[in-house]
Amino acid sequence: MEGLIIRERILGTDNTELRFPIRYRGAVFADSGNFDLCIGLWGHAMEIGQHCNQPITDDLKIFADFFCHMVQRNCLPKQKYIEEVFERAICEYERLTEKVQCKKLKGEHEAKLLREELENVVYRALYLLTIFAKVQDSRKKENSHVFDLIERFLRLNPRTLEGNTMLHLAVWSKTPTEEHYVRDVCKFPCVQTMKLIINAGGYVNAVNNKGNTPLHLAVTFKPNTGGLQVLRDVLETLLDGGVHEDLVNSEGKTAMDIAETDEARRILSVKSRLELKCIAARAVRKFGLSYFGVVPKTVERFISLH
Repeated sequence: MEGLIIRERILGTDNTELRFPIRYRGAVFADSGNFDLCIGLWGHAMEIGQHCNQPITDDLKIFADFFCHMVQRNCLPKQKYIEEVFERAICEYERLTEKVQCKKLKGEHEAKLLREELENVVYRALYLLTIFAKVQDSRKKENSHVFDLIERFLRLNPRTLEGNTMLHLAVWSKTPTEEHYVRDVCKFPCVQTMKLIINAGGYVNAVNNKGNTPLHLAVTFKPNTGGLQVLRDVLETLLDGGVHEDLVNSEGKTAMDIAETDEARRILSVKSRLELKCIAARAVRKFGLSYFGVVPKTVERFISLH
């Protein structure tokens, strides 16, 4: 530790050569079970990277994997640690977004690489939220800070290359998880993660590149016998959150049309509550009435989704 401090004094706090030895020493502490020092050192290395405008996707990956490892060992990471890393993920997404929007990019290839980096940050943020959902203490008042962070992140409209939002990913059984620690802890669909996103203002009727809403993805879940309750909770959370079950995707299919199980169809039938505006929108589409340029843009969008 003294060697790291001396090296930092000599090289300066904005030297990226510091990152590897700091991360290495953090890994040594992790192996010996000193998790607090490990997390502190890794966080410092990530801070140096961001200060020097270097990508921190690898750092976010390491943290997500490590937190999942801690959960598996029943040594739950402190909420503040997860919040701090999540805030770093938000800053990274903001930085990359500004870079994508910059007109000084050298070409389409560079823009594609940056969009892929953005997608990676979205997945890391999702894993961090899922871990937080498993360790949070709902009685603590400081939970309000993480909701502020989620709201801040959602305002950036984070999406994958396929156009999936955080809520799409939280409800989808096919959401990718790479490392085995993450796979074992971050299992999707995850109702707790869904509620965090919805309560922070996540839009339940958002559509991806194929026109699918979170409900469209949720009804493709084919659970085993023990997972039926998860399916019920997922669908009821979406429906109670105000999702329009009659919205159609790019193929003109509703969630009911593509539901994979009888249980999903039953829940949609029981909880169905078609609103008058939805009936009107479907009538406009059915009878081929002209509405583009006639009604406000928001209404045009609403009609086109039916």
